[in-house]
Formats: sequence, C-alpha cells, structure tokens
Amino acid sequence: MEEFLEKREVMDFRVMERLRSRCDELVKDPATADALKPWYHHMCKRPLSSNDYYPAFNRDNVTLIDVSETLGIKELTENGFIANGTEYPVDCVVFASGFEVTSDLDRRWGIPEFTGADGLSIYDHWRNGPLTFQGVTTHGFPNMAFIGYIQGGVNSSVTEQFGKQGHHAAFIFAEALRRGISRVEPTQEAQDDYVRTYSEIKPDISALQARCPPGYFNNEGEVNQKWALFPGWGYGWDNFDAMMADWRAKGDMAGMELTA
Repeated sequence: MEEFLEKREVMDFRVMERLRSRCDELVKDPATADALKPWYHHMCKRPLSSNDYYPAFNRDNVTLIDVSETLGIKELTENGFIANGTEYPVDCVVFASGFEVTSDLDRRWGIPEFTGADGLSIYDHWRNGPLTFQGVTTHGFPNMAFIGYIQGGVNSSVTEQFGKQGHHAAFIFAEALRRGISRVEPTQEAQDDYVRTYSEIKPDISALQARCPPGYFNNEGEVNQKWALFPGWGYGWDNFDAMMADWRAKGDMAGMELTA
C-alpha cells in the first residue's frame, strides 16, 4: 500500500504540473497565469476541461481579481462589490457557489423538516451524521428510502450507484407489499451493526481532506467531518453490490422489522 501511495503522489504531481503548465502556455500575463495555477491535489477541485477559459484572460475586457488573501470579497454594494479595498462596479453578479455537501442537513437540504414514527425530525435523527441500514433505510422512519452518498457503496458512475440504490429500495417495498406488510424499517440492532461495520472499514480520507483547499471534500478545511463525501464501503463497490444482491436473493428480509 505504501508503495502504491508513493507512486500515486508522483503521478498526481505530474498531472497537476501539466495543468499548471497550461496556464503559462495559454495566459500571456505571467502574474495572471500564476494566480490561476491549481496548487492542490488532483480532484480536490474538478479540473477545467474548457478550451476557452484560460484564453479568455487575454482579452482586454477580462480581469482576474485575486481574493485568496482575503478569503473572498468583502461585501456587495449597490453598484457592485468590494475586493482588496477596491469597489468594482458591475452590471451582473453570477454566483458560482458550487456544491455544498458536508454541512448540516437542515442548512443543506433547505426543505421543511419531516419526522419519523415517533415525531423525531430527520434533522435531529441525523444531527451527528447518517445512521442507516445498507445505506438506504433508517430506523424510526418506516416505508422510507434514501438515495445518495449515505453509508453505501460508491461507484464512479452516479447513474449506476443511484440506480442500484433505487433497485434495492424497490425490492424492499415490493417484497413488503407481496407479503401484505404495511410497515417496513430496519431494526435498531441491525442498523447499529451495519453502522459499526461501515465505520470500521471505511477508507481513511483525512489526508486528502487536510491537503485540499476549502471545497466539497472538507467544507472549510474540516477533517473527518460527519458528512464527508465519498468515503464509501471499505471493501469496494463490487463487494457491496454483491452483498446487497445476496441479501435480496435470500429473501428473508434479515434486519428488517415487518409489521402487517
């Protein structure tokens, strides 16, 4: 593993050096080119794939305002915004805020709270992070399934991952209907066992989080945050997919509490 990580470091540096060299090749002003260079690990932020982005900074009507020292602009004004002590008048402000995936649910989801069988809000239920069985259901919220990066297997294809999660949820509800079950949810014991196993084997991505600038891996520089993105099932996607298939094939709905 150490040898693999060392080789990965070398390849990561080569990839990022290639991206940084493109700034020198495509942007005429050296200071602007330097400010645009990505000094972080590959995929900390998604690399640009546009042929027009960097050359745009060579235009007379395009100016790069570097706010890295102040961590952003100071404020919006009636006429524009203030950055580095200067007010810039503008006709339009485009907010390219990107993804917010590591903050608390009640801030990120932005929807009215919904409650489980005992009146507990999902926001309070998952206040300290997700608690699931198989990454799809959670105790106390019967007849409900969740799709996303929540304690399950992670696939590089979002379509594949979310499709498999939907398929698994559909199986649970279809089987419940076939048996005449009106309420289905994981038992507390099954959920606790799953969460414990998931936590024990999930990959440690704290090094990546610590070395990335603020972004969707670490929010504002946090490490091991409760809603970390992409930790995934520690034994990999194929293992998780096979485990779910085996569970469905057995047909006994192990770990589920069924109420007629």
